[in-house]
Amino acid sequence: MPAIRPIATRSMAGLLASLMLLGFANLAASAAEPSPIGAWVGTVADDQRNIVVKLTLKRIDLGSRDGEMRWNAPRDCSLKTEYAGKRASDYSLNIFSTDGGWCDLYRDGTLALHADKNAIQFTLKDKQGQRVTTGRLKRARP
Repeated sequence: MPAIRPIATRSMAGLLASLMLLGFANLAASAAEPSPIGAWVGTVADDQRNIVVKLTLKRIDLGSRDGEMRWNAPRDCSLKTEYAGKRASDYSLNIFSTDGGWCDLYRDGTLALHADKNAIQFTLKDKQGQRVTTGRLKRARP
């Protein structure tokens, strides 16, 4: 077996150290970025009423269909979401199913989420982008 030259060893060690630093920098950047995964709750004003809205996201893997936005009375309906990717700092979800009522207005529409450390700003649009509902949700307490 040929002997490893010291210059090659130093170069390899430098390369490995650089790759490790780059990996740690990327890990720190992604850890600092807020994630929408989890349970969120808030109220949205509708005319004279405040409606409780609950959002649950279990995963943000492309195509995952395990997100739900639940609207309490008087709307009493829910939207099922499919994760469609991230654009800039916003998470994009497609509405693929509803359980009727008011939520049917948004079937085949989109839900955009902008997460910060303690809250999510959401924008809900119908499939034509004409009907828009916005709100802010905070992390739900366990």
